[in-house]
Amino acid sequence: MGSTGFSWKLADHPKLPKGKLVAMIVLDGWGEASPDKYNCIHVSETPTMVSLKNLIDLSLFDVYISNELC
Repeated sequence: MGSTGFSWKLADHPKLPKGKLVAMIVLDGWGEASPDKYNCIHVSETPTMVSLKNLIDLSLFDVYISNELC
């Protein structure tokens, strides 16, 4: 293939240091609504998610939330 000068390399992220591992986690179907007796996530034990919330400073991340219906 010929060289077109195009590169798939992404620009460095302005907040994340170079040389660190990055994970993108998609929680499709996970949502947090008003806590009531009909909210399955609220009434269930979710130790993994609670641990993640307590360990990770979410302010370091850009969060995209979509409530659009497909």
